Amino acid sequence: MKNLLFISLLILGLLGCNDDESGIVHVDLQPSEAFSFTPVPGGAVMRYKLPADPEIVGLEVRYNDAWGQEMLRVGGTTCDSLQLVGFNEKKENVSAQVNLCFYNDRKSQSFDVTFSTEDSAPVTFLKSAEIFANWEGFSLRFNNPANATGMAHVFYLGIDPQSQLPDTILVSSFLLEETDGNEIINYKMQQDIKDPTIVVRAEDFRGYIVDEKVWPNVKSLVSGKLNPDNFTFFCDRVIVHEKHKLGSEYLFDGDKKGEILALEENRGKACSFIAGPNSAGEDAVPMYMDLKQNRVLSSVRLYAVYHSEYLGRRGYWEDSSTEGGMNLCYGDNGNELPCEVTIYGLKDDGQVASTFETIDCKEGWVKLGSFKEDKNLPEKERWTYPARDIYPPRTIQQVQASPEVFMEVIIPAIEQGDGYRYVKMVIDEVFKYPYSGGNINNHNPYNYVQFHELEIYTEKE
Repeated sequence: MKNLLFISLLILGLLGCNDDESGIVHVDLQPSEAFSFTPVPGGAVMRYKLPADPEIVGLEVRYNDAWGQEMLRVGGTTCDSLQLVGFNEKKENVSAQVNLCFYNDRKSQSFDVTFSTEDSAPVTFLKSAEIFANWEGFSLRFNNPANATGMAHVFYLGIDPQSQLPDTILVSSFLLEETDGNEIINYKMQQDIKDPTIVVRAEDFRGYIVDEKVWPNVKSLVSGKLNPDNFTFFCDRVIVHEKHKLGSEYLFDGDKKGEILALEENRGKACSFIAGPNSAGEDAVPMYMDLKQNRVLSSVRLYAVYHSEYLGRRGYWEDSSTEGGMNLCYGDNGNELPCEVTIYGLKDDGQVASTFETIDCKEGWVKLGSFKEDKNLPEKERWTYPARDIYPPRTIQQVQASPEVFMEVIIPAIEQGDGYRYVKMVIDEVFKYPYSGGNINNHNPYNYVQFHELEIYTEKE
């Protein structure tokens, strides 16, 4: 029975395929029935149905890509589709040749086919890319398709620091990935250039620069710090403690680094801000600011205090009045510093927000910006690291000479209109304590949050 089956298949093969003197196997096949093509970004998907010939091991497709280079794509008998790649802009009726492959390196005659393509991800990215003026820099808005691949490179025309000659200065490079609607990235200028020219280039997955777009003379916007007298801060969970000097007022005293901790009367005190429980995490109770009028917002900054026992920041403050107790450590606040923050805005509704409850019940908040670092980042990679270095400043002079340490939520100027009056700040997550052991509450189960200073930046008046 097996022999009869083999003979039958062999006869079928001899009837459907004939070898000529050049070694080409002539196959009786209709390309329109055997091959079909579906346009996709950057190419096409070829689906094929091979003849029932046990001698066939696959097929080859040859065509020229967007750069004029010959492409060879190979498909096997274990699948029925093949990805044709190498294109940028949408194309119609691209010519290709298909050969069936047989054992012993034999091939069929060529079958002429055509296929069409869609715009590649880099092309789609560039078509959607828009540049907008932003604070001391600019914003890039774009929208990428599903299964996007490639890279984007963002430059501005500036001065090469080595040659001191005009050149394109690279600001950022990033992978092109699928976006859920419009994505916005905000950049600050590295050089003081008024109304800069911005260049964005797109690269395909093979490393070819696909194209670029240029935006000349992007207007520079200037922001300034909003005086704390011009807004009201609301926090329902703030810890107020006179002896340890904890409260909201320490957010706006101008001490960004912790210099006042060096004063003798402040030794062993916090002189800072702590909020909780449930001031961070999935169900965090928000904090609010009433700016008293609509203002175009630039950013919100949260500062970290320099961690130094030499300046009197030592010991722990423990409050057992909360169920389970809480360990608020201002000798080491590594598990209370924010790593993920979201800012929302609300237009002036003509109502005065006199209490936390009146502003907390308002509806219609619009997301304005966010900041995010992984809570498990190694300490040296966290925004807080300079303030928590293992070699902290030992004197007030060293603190004064040290840089300010802050995280900043950038708020794009685009689509703000006349700005927002009410600001909602949600601490979505705090860092995990970077070390183990000791009596420090490693997990911060009650979700307390600590930062040292808060600043709001708006359009400079």
